This record gives sequence, C-alpha cells and structure tokens, in this order.
Amino acid sequence: MTRLIVLAVFSLSLAACGVDGAPTKPKDPKPEPLTTSGSITLSGKAKVGIAGGNG
Repeated sequence: MTRLIVLAVFSLSLAACGVDGAPTKPKDPKPEPLTTSGSITLSGKAKVGIAGGNG
C-alpha cells in the first residue's frame, strides 16, 4: 500500500513539473532569404571506423 502512495505522489509531482499556465504557440523565426550562389563548397576531414578492441 505504501508503494502505491509513493508512486502516486511521484507521478503527481512529475505531472506538475513545468505547469505554469495554458500552452503557448512558439514564435516562428523569420526564415533567412535563400541565396543562389550556384556552388557548394565542402572542406575538412571525416573518419569512420570502430575504435578499441583487445590489441
């Protein structure tokens, strides 16, 4: 019975987290204008593999 009470209190405390009023719609940031440069440049190094093991 005590486990049930503890579980109920824990569940209610989790349900109450972050409750501060009615939900609000997030503000939409203005999208940046598209640029048409006509080329894409990528540079750098990429490594893919598995590290570790028994020597």
